[in-house]
Amino acid sequence: MNGLDPLTLEQVRKHYFRLATSNIDEYCALVGMPILPVGEKRQYIEKTYKFSSLLKVENNVITRDSLRIVESKASKSKGFEEQNLQLKLLELFLACVEKQSGIRSAPLSHFAEIRQEQPILTPAHFLDSTFHCRLYEHLEHKSVIKRYLSSPATFAGVLFLWLVLKEGIDKLSTLKNIVSPNANLFRIDGHCFYDVKQTRFWLSPYAELLLTVWYRDADKKVVYPMKAINHYLQECHLLTRFESITFAVLQDAMKVEMTLTGSALDYAMSSGMHKSAYLSKEQLVRLICNRRPVIARENEKEATATVRQKRSWNAVMLKRKRQAAVPPSVKLKDAGIQEQMDIVNQYTRRLRNGSRRELLTIKKGVLGQLNTVLQDREFVAGYPWCWLLLCWLYKLIGEGGKHKKHLKLQTVHSYISYVQKPFLMEFSGCDIHALEGIDWAEKLNIVADNVHAPTKKNFVIYFAQFLIENGYSGSMCESDLDIPTLGAKVNVNLISLREADIIIGSLIAMRGSLAQITLLVFCFGFFSGLRRGEVSGLQFADFHYNESLSYFNLHVRPNHFRELKSPHSARNIPLDTCWSESMLNRLAKYLKETQRRGMGPNSLIFPDKSVLDNAFNQLTRLMQEVTGDPTMRYHNNRDSFCNWNFIRLHKTEGVYDGPYPFLHHDFFSNKRCQALRDRIGIDISSRKKLWALSGLLGHASPETSLNAYFHLADFCRRAHFANHLPSKDLHKIAWGSRYSIDEWGRALELSETHSKLLPNVFESEETEKPIDVEAIFEDITKTPDGVSDDVSMSDIWRIVRRHAEGYGAPDISVDLKIAEDKVSYILESEKDIAESAFKTDKSKLPEALGYHRLTRNEMKVFEALIKRFMTLESSGNVLASEYSKVSSLIHDLVRAKDSLIRTTNHEAVRALITVMQKLGLSSNYVKLRWYYPGKEQSEQISQQRLRDAVRFWQKDVLIQSGFDKSCLEIVVPKGMKNQIADASQVTVSDEAKYLNFRDRGYVSVHTLMPKRKTAKRNRLFISFLRLLTLYARMNVTG
Repeated sequence: MNGLDPLTLEQVRKHYFRLATSNIDEYCALVGMPILPVGEKRQYIEKTYKFSSLLKVENNVITRDSLRIVESKASKSKGFEEQNLQLKLLELFLACVEKQSGIRSAPLSHFAEIRQEQPILTPAHFLDSTFHCRLYEHLEHKSVIKRYLSSPATFAGVLFLWLVLKEGIDKLSTLKNIVSPNANLFRIDGHCFYDVKQTRFWLSPYAELLLTVWYRDADKKVVYPMKAINHYLQECHLLTRFESITFAVLQDAMKVEMTLTGSALDYAMSSGMHKSAYLSKEQLVRLICNRRPVIARENEKEATATVRQKRSWNAVMLKRKRQAAVPPSVKLKDAGIQEQMDIVNQYTRRLRNGSRRELLTIKKGVLGQLNTVLQDREFVAGYPWCWLLLCWLYKLIGEGGKHKKHLKLQTVHSYISYVQKPFLMEFSGCDIHALEGIDWAEKLNIVADNVHAPTKKNFVIYFAQFLIENGYSGSMCESDLDIPTLGAKVNVNLISLREADIIIGSLIAMRGSLAQITLLVFCFGFFSGLRRGEVSGLQFADFHYNESLSYFNLHVRPNHFRELKSPHSARNIPLDTCWSESMLNRLAKYLKETQRRGMGPNSLIFPDKSVLDNAFNQLTRLMQEVTGDPTMRYHNNRDSFCNWNFIRLHKTEGVYDGPYPFLHHDFFSNKRCQALRDRIGIDISSRKKLWALSGLLGHASPETSLNAYFHLADFCRRAHFANHLPSKDLHKIAWGSRYSIDEWGRALELSETHSKLLPNVFESEETEKPIDVEAIFEDITKTPDGVSDDVSMSDIWRIVRRHAEGYGAPDISVDLKIAEDKVSYILESEKDIAESAFKTDKSKLPEALGYHRLTRNEMKVFEALIKRFMTLESSGNVLASEYSKVSSLIHDLVRAKDSLIRTTNHEAVRALITVMQKLGLSSNYVKLRWYYPGKEQSEQISQQRLRDAVRFWQKDVLIQSGFDKSCLEIVVPKGMKNQIADASQVTVSDEAKYLNFRDRGYVSVHTLMPKRKTAKRNRLFISFLRLLTLYARMNVTG
C-alpha cells in the first residue's frame, strides 16, 4: 500500500489548481456560500490538495480507509456550507487523479443538514380559540341558516362565514369573486365546482344551496365580504359595535378546525402549500358520470432541432454508424464550467427587450450565429453540453415554447440562465456515450434540485422535453423525471376502476399471448405503480409468493437489465392487497409457465423486448379508446395508483361515502382498504400514510407524490372537510314543499329557472363511438391471408417452444403472424416425427423436440446453432440437399440408448458432418464411433475389408468434411483389442458385438460439450437433428 506517485501528483496538481480556480465560484453558489475573496479561495484549494498526502493506493484504487480519513479532515471545517465546499473540491481532485493516472476511488459521502419543518399550527393560532368555537357553534345552528334562506341579502355574512369556515376558502379575493355574477362556477351531474386561478373547490350541497339562493334573491351590487361579516357578527352580539375582525382571524379558525378534525396534510393541500394539478372538466365527467366525453387533442409543437443541426450531432455522437464522417482531429475539449458558461452567455447576454424592429434585428443576428456554430462538428465534439443548451436556445428564439408560438427574449434568457449552471455542473466531465436513459433522468433530477426557485424547476422539464423529442437523451422518457412542478402543464389524467375493468375484460377476451402480456403490463402500472422501465426490467427473482397467494410481494430493485431512477425507487409492493385474486392467479400462472428451461431466477419475465414494446403501444391505444382521451399515456396508470391508494389508505367507515361513482367498486371496500393498511403496517390514525404512499411510488418524499401525481386535492377537501348535507326542511324554505331531495341532500326536479341560477352547467359532448378493441389489435391479431411457404428454422423452433409452454395453435398464429393452418401442420409434423422415429419400437421421442429436458446452457447453445444455421443458409453455404440427407438419420435412433444415432448410412453421416463443420463445430467437439464386429462375424470378414472401412470413415468422411481423422474412435469387443494395429483410438466395450456388419460398418455420432473429454450422447444434438428434420420436411412439402 503506497501513496500517490510524486510525478503523477505533480501533473495532477497543475490540472487540479487550474480547474479549481475557474470553478470554485460555482461550487460556492452550489453549496450556498457567498463569493469568497481571492485569498480565501486559494486557502480552500491548497487545503484540499494537502489532503492528498494522506491518500493510499492499493491495486490502482484509493483505499476506503484513507479516503475516510480525508473526509474526516474536511468535516472539521467550521460550518455546514464550508464542509460541503471542501468535499466538492476533494471530488474535483479525485476526478483529476483518475483522469491523469487512471487511479479510481470510491464515491465520497456528503453532509446533509436536517432542518425542522415549520409546524402548521403554533400557539398563536389558539389565542382566539374561544372566539373560534363560538363562531362554529353559531354557524352550525339550523336557525341561523333558516334566517339566511329567508333573506340572503340581509344575512350575507352567514354565506361568507360558511364558505370560509365550512368550505375551506382561505383567500378574500376568492370569497369576493364567488358571489359575483361572473363567478367561474360549474356543475357536473349535481356536483358543484368553483375554479379560481390554480385552485378548485368541490363545493358541498350545503354551499350549493346557499349560493343558489344568493344568486336568486340577492342584489347584484358589489358586496364586501368582511364588511358583511362584521356587520352580521355585531348584530348577533358575537362582536360589540366597537369591535371588528380581519380575514386573518377567519383563516386561523378554519386552519385550526381543518387541521385538528383532519390532518396537517389536509390543510396543506387545501391551502396550496402542497401544489397539485387538477383534472380537467372532461376528465371529471368521465369519473363522475361514467361517460366518454369528446376530448380534443391540444395542438402542441414538437421542440425539434433543424435537420442540419441533427446531422452534425449524429455525425459526432453516433460513432458506430457515422465513424467516417467524424474528422480525426475532433475531440472533447478540457473546458471548465465557467468557460462553458461563457460560451453560452455570449449569446444570451444579447437577449433584451426593445422595439419590434430591434427585436427582429437581435433575433436574426443571434439565430444566424447559432446556426453556424451548431453545424460545426468540431464544436459538437468539443463542447457537447454547450451544444445542447445552444440548440435549445435556437429553438426557443426561433419557434417559441411548447405552448406559445413566441417567447419574450427576456423569458428565453431566464430559461437558459436558470438551467445552464446546474446542468453544466452535473453533466460536465461525463462521457455522453456512456449515459443511458435512466442516467439522464437521474442527473436531470439533480439539476432540478439545484434550481432553488420552485417555479423555475419547470424550466428543467421544458429542457428535458426538448432532449427527449430530439432523441438526445437516449431512452429517457418524461415519466422518468421526479421534478415537483408549480404551474407547469403536466399530463394530468386518471383511469377509473370502471375503465380499468373494461380494459382488463377486453384484454382477457382477446386471444394471443400479446393480449395476455398487455394485460399484465397494465396491471403492473395501474395496480402496482411501476414505471415503464421498471416493468421492462422485472425478473423472476423479484416475485415472492406462497402457494395460496395470500402473500405476494414484488421487490423493485436495480439489476443488470435496468437501473432505477434513484435509491428511493427500490421498494416492496404488496401485490396481494393491490391486485384482485383472479389477476394474481394469472400472474402466478404466467410466471410458472414462462420460466421455462434455460431461464434462471435472474431472467426477465418479459424476455422479448419487441413484444413488450408492442404491448405498451397497444395498451396506450386501448386506454385512449376506453377513456376517449387522446392524451392518455401509460404513465397515467402510475397517477391512478397514487390517487386511488391515497384514498384507500385514508378511507374509513363513512368517509368517502357519497355520490361518487368512481369509488363504487370493491377495490375501495373497507375490508380491502384495511388489508392494505395492515399489510404495510399503517394504522388509520397514523400520520405516516402519505410517507407510506410515497414509498410505494418510489419517491424520496411526499412532496413529489403530491406535486406531480396527486390530482384529487379538491375531492379530498370535499370528502374530509366540506362533507355537509342540507336537510329537507332547509330545501323546503328555499324552494317550497313541492320538491324532494336525494340521499345526498341535493334537490330533485327543480324548475328550469332555479336550476340555471348557478352559472355554467357543464355538459360535455359524449362520444357515440363504441369501444373497438379488435380494431386496436387488428394489425396484431389479423392472420395474414397469404403466408410464404418459406418458414424459417427460427419460426419453427418458436412454434414448437410456445406449444410446449401451453399455447394453442390459434394463439401461436396470432403472436408470430403465421397462418394457423401452417402452425397446425408444423405441430402435427413434429408429433409424427417423434412417434415414427423408432422403426421397431412402439416408443416415441420426447415431445416438443425434447424442449423440457434441455438445461439452461444447452438452451443457449441450441439457439446459437439455429442462428448460425440461418446465417449460413441465407448466404448459400448450406444446401437443402445436405440437410435433407441428414434428416434420414432420425430413423436410425436407438431407443434403448437414449436416442443414440447408430447407422450405416455413410451419405447421411457425411452430410451431417459437413453441416456440423459449417456450423463451426471443430474437431474438439465431434466424435464418430466405429464398431468392430463381434468375434464370430470378424472371422467371416477379411481384415482388409475392415481396414478399408476404417480408412473410409477417416478419409472420405471426416477429412473431406474438414475434420481430423482422430475424431474417429474404434469400439472393439472385449478380448479383441489385439486385432487393431493402432490402439491409440480404441475403446474396449461389448456395446455392439451382436450387430451385423453391413456395408462399411456401424458408426454412432456424438458431440462433446465444453469441458467434456469423452464422447457421450448429447440431448442438445438430438434435439437439433429433430429440428433439422422438421425443417427439411417443411421445405420439401411447402
